Amino acid sequence: MESGKHVYSAVPVISIPDADEILEWCDNVVAACRRTGMRYMLGETTYFRPQTMFCRRKAAERAFGDFVYAEGEYLHPHDWPEADPRTVKKSREASAAGREWLAVQARYDARGIRLTPMIYPTHSVSGPMAVMKAHAVKACAFGWKTRSGDPHFDDHALTNV
Repeated sequence: MESGKHVYSAVPVISIPDADEILEWCDNVVAACRRTGMRYMLGETTYFRPQTMFCRRKAAERAFGDFVYAEGEYLHPHDWPEADPRTVKKSREASAAGREWLAVQARYDARGIRLTPMIYPTHSVSGPMAVMKAHAVKACAFGWKTRSGDPHFDDHALTNV
């Protein structure tokens, strides 16, 4: 935005473990939009999944009746080579930015700040929200400690809370 460009991202612009810091960064994005006249847009890709588009059409036809409750979940495939977070993490940490992040992460660790189960909820909630033409007003999440023994889930993992 500072260079005169609109910004679109398919994932949140900031995803860090400190909730107060996330809100500060969000304020920074809003301020940059106002200061520069540029726009930031988060475009969650679940909106364009075939099942979401189908359900939006059916909802427009009033095929579902009235919505009174909805839940969403997203199960990430950990064992596809191209989507395995373990491989992605290794690749990211091998970059200059990744090595810089490791130092930042160490500071969060020293403060006892870890990721939460709801740090990145857009995949799971955007489908029902898109179908219902709704906006989030409250979120609740529950985490668990995996029993798989896979060390990936013990290293700053979302499920390890």
